[in-house]
Amino acid sequence: MPRPTDADVRARLDALAEDMLSFLAATVSGPSESGWEDRVTSRYAEWFTAHGWPVTRQPLEEASGEPRAGQRENLIAWYPGRRGLPSVVLNGHVDVVPAGEEQAWSRPPCSGDRDGGLVHGRGSVDVKGGIAAGLYALAALGPGDVTRADAPDECVAEADVVQAAKVLALTLTRLVVCDG
Repeated sequence: MPRPTDADVRARLDALAEDMLSFLAATVSGPSESGWEDRVTSRYAEWFTAHGWPVTRQPLEEASGEPRAGQRENLIAWYPGRRGLPSVVLNGHVDVVPAGEEQAWSRPPCSGDRDGGLVHGRGSVDVKGGIAAGLYALAALGPGDVTRADAPDECVAEADVVQAAKVLALTLTRLVVCDG
């Protein structure tokens, strides 16, 4: 497959922009304070499946000491492609910190309201917005050997991160882990 030109990629990104903002708004509207990320992880799993990315669900181990570990999971999805070539791993967390006094907010903290091309609410910048941007950038680039790992929160137990890396290492020829 020939490498897409910059203009091709920009055109694909423009075509996907509305869908990306809708996806982001949907994930932001799902309250996912630390310990309750399972409220939104299914949206990511559905996106992966709809885009042809096999998904592995990795439950947190009860012994990790994480709250509600049995109900929470890492999602590991990959777009199988050109084996043997360098890969990229995107890593992010879907939890948000508590919003505090809701009346102090100009909009509900989990609204996902859209206004002027912006999505408002908890996680729209840290880091649900980054996850959406990364996923849609990869979708615009097209098939390749690209891997994505989602952790429920950025402070997930080290053992879970190591286990996720082992799973990824089995499927990749080169592993790059970026801490969200």
